[in-house]
Amino acid sequence: MLKHSVFLLKQGLANRDALRLRDRLEAEERLSADELAERAWHKMRSLVRFAWESTPFYRRFYGAAGFLPGDLRQREDWQGLPVLTKQHLRESFPELVARPVRRRWQRVSSTGGSTGEPVKVLFDTRVRLEAFAWRMLDWWGRFPSDDIAFVFRRTQGRGGRLLNHLLWWPTRRLFLDAGAMSTPAVDRFLRHMKRTRPAILQGYTGALADVAEELERRGLRPDHLKAVWCTSAPLPDSQRRLLERAFGAPAYDQYGCGEVFWVAAECRLRQGLHVFHASRHIDVVDEDERPCAPGTPGDLLVSDLENRVFPILRYRNGDQGSTLPHHCPCGLPLPLIANVKGRISDSLRLPGGRTIAGDYLTTIFDSCPEAVRAFQVRQLLDQSIVLRCVPGDGAHARRQVEAVALGLRHCVAGCVPVRLELVERIAHDRGKTRFIVRETEEGR
Repeated sequence: MLKHSVFLLKQGLANRDALRLRDRLEAEERLSADELAERAWHKMRSLVRFAWESTPFYRRFYGAAGFLPGDLRQREDWQGLPVLTKQHLRESFPELVARPVRRRWQRVSSTGGSTGEPVKVLFDTRVRLEAFAWRMLDWWGRFPSDDIAFVFRRTQGRGGRLLNHLLWWPTRRLFLDAGAMSTPAVDRFLRHMKRTRPAILQGYTGALADVAEELERRGLRPDHLKAVWCTSAPLPDSQRRLLERAFGAPAYDQYGCGEVFWVAAECRLRQGLHVFHASRHIDVVDEDERPCAPGTPGDLLVSDLENRVFPILRYRNGDQGSTLPHHCPCGLPLPLIANVKGRISDSLRLPGGRTIAGDYLTTIFDSCPEAVRAFQVRQLLDQSIVLRCVPGDGAHARRQVEAVALGLRHCVAGCVPVRLELVERIAHDRGKTRFIVRETEEGR
């Protein structure tokens, strides 16, 4: 395959570190689960000691908790490490930077604006993150040299786009700006897709759903796509079915966050998301920071085992999910997490202090995904709830939507009114779907 040969040649000349990391990740996939866990444990202990010795923050943070690096003797001791929060990142950013660190190893990443809690971190540029994507594509039977179409917010200027084109040639890469999805822009994108016939489509889940809706309205269905790569939002079964129906290819979920990229992804069997275990570690804890049993949802704590510029250990990033007790039949030794269903901030608040978790609300149509094309749960300032739905075709879909609304009324037990609102479209937030929206005085 000429494109792939050219790709490997160019990467070998200009990006050898990424190829080396890719080879290491591939070799780790040939280990047993126990061997991989032991390798991850060694890196976890090493990084804790490194963070203690090289950052003022962790010396103070762990010291205040009465913890010394030598106390980390067995895996159970890991649960005693205090939890890093967004507030720590905002208030102690300079003290979290490892010292000494060369400036050329640092790259700033900002995240969290859509949740109202913006933070920034530093990435370690010595860790070539594209290697994780290459391994994931291999799980799907695809190549990083495949032609690919993107539906993301465009951040590069014209000069950056030209440089990107030259770097990736002869692979063709086309873009639709998720922040400016006008009808003419979508028309151009679909024409370009038809002409270039990319094998992969990648983008924000909500923006991809908008493109899928447009294809169905026009009675079009691509026959060239091999994988639809979804990121940056939960992927409910109803939306997965829409994407697969419209694009004629399997939709795969990939999880990461702005603070730690490339945490986990589905393989071809799609029975959970494989965690890149010797590079990332996931803990799931309850509200008292005690470990949750496999299958029990809780708050995710993410650790980046590669970043030695800005150590991130047991970081509560605001997402909720659960670990899975089994290994995937695909044979990968990597542990599994369930598809991440929502953020802590997505929970609805009811009178009397009761809450309804976001990870439940994103699954309310899982038993009848064909009933809706899109949905959103909104809580208004008076605490009443509106279930907004774009219904599927036919009277049966309408009845199923009404049944789900009735179930939601039962769930709130009459504490607040629940209103069903049928709409033609639910707007995304610059490409990112917000399944649960809680209105506040500041954001009304």
